Amino acid sequence: MGNTVPIVLNQLVALVLGVVGVAVLTRLVPPEVNGHYQVHFLSLCQLGVLLTHPGLVNHASRYWQRESERAGTYSRFLWKECWLRFTPLLLMVGLAMTMVAWKEGSWWWMLGIPVVAFCNVVVALETTARMVVNAGEEHWRVLWLNLAGTATRLGLPLAAAALWGSSLAALGIGFAISSVLMAGMIGMGLRGWSDAPRAQGVDGIEKWHRELVDYGRPFLWLGLGSWMLQFADRWLISMLLGEAKAGLFATASSLSAYVPNVILGAMMQKVFPSIFRECDAARDPEDWKRISIRCGHWTLGFVAVVLVGLLLLDFLGPRLLQGLLGSDYRESWSMILPSGMAAMTLQINQFHYLILQGQHNSMGMVRVMMAVAGLKTAGSALCLLAGWDWFVAWLWISMPLCAFVGRGMILRMALRGSGEVAGKGGPHG
Repeated sequence: MGNTVPIVLNQLVALVLGVVGVAVLTRLVPPEVNGHYQVHFLSLCQLGVLLTHPGLVNHASRYWQRESERAGTYSRFLWKECWLRFTPLLLMVGLAMTMVAWKEGSWWWMLGIPVVAFCNVVVALETTARMVVNAGEEHWRVLWLNLAGTATRLGLPLAAAALWGSSLAALGIGFAISSVLMAGMIGMGLRGWSDAPRAQGVDGIEKWHRELVDYGRPFLWLGLGSWMLQFADRWLISMLLGEAKAGLFATASSLSAYVPNVILGAMMQKVFPSIFRECDAARDPEDWKRISIRCGHWTLGFVAVVLVGLLLLDFLGPRLLQGLLGSDYRESWSMILPSGMAAMTLQINQFHYLILQGQHNSMGMVRVMMAVAGLKTAGSALCLLAGWDWFVAWLWISMPLCAFVGRGMILRMALRGSGEVAGKGGPHG
C-alpha cells in the first residue's frame, strides 16, 4: 500500500497537469504558433532522450542497484556523460534547424540551435534521474521529480507567453528557463549520494564506458523508430498542410495519447514478470508459440480497452468537455480518434516485444521497430499527399497492419532463436 499511493498519485498528477496545460495553452496560443512549438521545438527536444542518451538512461535503470555502494561516483559519472553528449546533439539539432530555416525562409531559426540542444540534455538528465530513483524504489522521490519537471515544463512556457505574447520565442524561452531550474535541482540532488566506505578506490568507470557502448547501439535505433512513430506525422502535416493543422493535430494527440499510455502502463505492470518467467522456462518452439499466443491475447485486450476509451473521449469530449479547449481548437475534437490510432500504433507491439526481450534479442527489436516505423511513416507521407481523408483512413489501417507485420517478424525470430535461448535465465534487457 505504501508504494501504491505515490505510484497512483504520479499518474494522476501527470494527467491533471497535462489536461490543465492543454486547456491554458489553447486559450493563450494560436494553432499556428502551437504547431511551430510542437513540431519545431518540443519534438526536437526529444532527440536526446531517444537518440543520443537512451543507452545511458537504460544503463542507469538497469545497474543503479548494482552500483548502489558507489552511488556518489556513479551518479557523477551519469551527470558527466549526459553533458558529454551535448556536441552530437548540437550537430543533430543543427541539421534539423537548418532544414526548418530553409523551409521557413528565415535563418533566425539557427539562433535556437544551442537552446534546443541544452534543453535536450536536461530532458535526458531528468529522465535518467527518474530512472535512478525508480530503480531504487524511491517512489515518493519519483513523484516529486515528475511533479517539478511537469509543472515547470508546462507552466513556465505558458507564463512566458502570457507575459511576452504568444510567440514561439516566448514559449521557447519559458521552456529553456524550466530546463535551467531542473538542471540546478538535479545537480543539487547529486550531493545526497555518496560512496560506501568499502567502495572507496574501486574504479568502475572503464567498465561503465564499455557497457555504455554495447548498451547504446540497439537503443539508438529503437529511439529513432520511436521518434518517427511519435513525431513524424506532425512534421509531415506541418510540411504539407501547414503549422495550424499540425497544432490542431498535436493538441488532439496530447489528449488522446493518455488513453493508450495509461492502459498500457497498467497492463504491462501486471503481465511482464510472468512473461519473462515463461521465457526463462521455454524449451522448444511450441513453448514460444504458446507465449506468443498469450501476448496476442493481451494485445487484443489492450486494443479493445483503448478503443472503448477513445470512443468515449470522442463522444463525451465535444459534449461534456467542450470548454476544455479554446475556441480556435474546436476542430481538434474531430481528430481524437485518428490521433489515438497513431498513439496505439506506437504501443501495439509492446507485448510481443517481451518475447524478444526474454531472448535477449535487442537487434531483433531494432529490426521490428524500424520496419514498423518505416511502414507507418511512408504510408502517412503518401496518404497526406493524397489528402487529409486518406491520411485519417491510413491511421485506422496502419495500426492493425503494423501489429500484423510486427507480430509476424517477432514470432519468426523467436522460433529461429528458440534453440539458442532454451533453458537460459537471468535478467532481461
